[in-house]
Amino acid sequence: MDDQRRLQLRETFADLVRRPNEDIDLATTALQIARIEYPRVALVKNVGILDRYGRELARRVKGTDNPFLLVKELNELLFVEEGFLGNERDYYDPRNSFLNDVLERRLAIPITMSIVYMEIAQRAGLDFDGIGLPGHFIVRYTDETGHIYVDPFSRGQLLLLDDVEHRLREARVNPDQTNQYMVPVSRRQILSRVLTNLKGIYYNGGQYEKALDVVELMLALYPWSMTEIRDRGMINYQLRSFEAALADLETYVRGYPDAPDSDRVKRSIQMLRPLAERAGTQ
Repeated sequence: MDDQRRLQLRETFADLVRRPNEDIDLATTALQIARIEYPRVALVKNVGILDRYGRELARRVKGTDNPFLLVKELNELLFVEEGFLGNERDYYDPRNSFLNDVLERRLAIPITMSIVYMEIAQRAGLDFDGIGLPGHFIVRYTDETGHIYVDPFSRGQLLLLDDVEHRLREARVNPDQTNQYMVPVSRRQILSRVLTNLKGIYYNGGQYEKALDVVELMLALYPWSMTEIRDRGMINYQLRSFEAALADLETYVRGYPDAPDSDRVKRSIQMLRPLAERAGTQ
């Protein structure tokens, strides 16, 4: 992606995410992320797929307020009839993170499967919250009787609170921190998790241009995230954009002087300065 398209995508994405949380259109914004790989992704077509599923679910649950029946019908539609599946075989395929690919291939990772689940439910008048666990993501339905936890990645498996707490113990979460994982995440946080997955996939795969595209969207979400500014600097170093890399790493050590990796970043800055000077004279 050239600089102009990258800037246009960041501006469009920023316009969508600067709204109040409840006004962020999760599906449309997630589809903007797909423009990293598919600049001409069909927004109307893909939102229409979710709309169609939502209408069908609304027809099936009309007249019932039994939460277990609501979940059963959604699971039947999504996982039995439409064949959506968690992609355990090729978890780090970037297509698992692009909503258009998820809707076409019916394969996803926990965060994108949960987006599909929540978006279909919302269109049928059912509000699910996202719950971010360490290394996993589930959803929660709440009514006057309490909470129901669902794992969309595992074909809509119902979870008790004890099951969720067991997963937290397995992840070695301090018991004093359990409650913070039970708080619903915002839509910005959901989008951030999608982008974090993609950044790791692209960076570890040596696809630095696309990793840079991802970081620019992260900075549209959180403009003064020192971590993302640092990562942009490291990516620009890999791309041999030494002046840009130096500027970001210097911003990082100024903005986060007590960072655990500050010594390592300072060594990188010392190495970059002569490279940036030579680049500036060419």
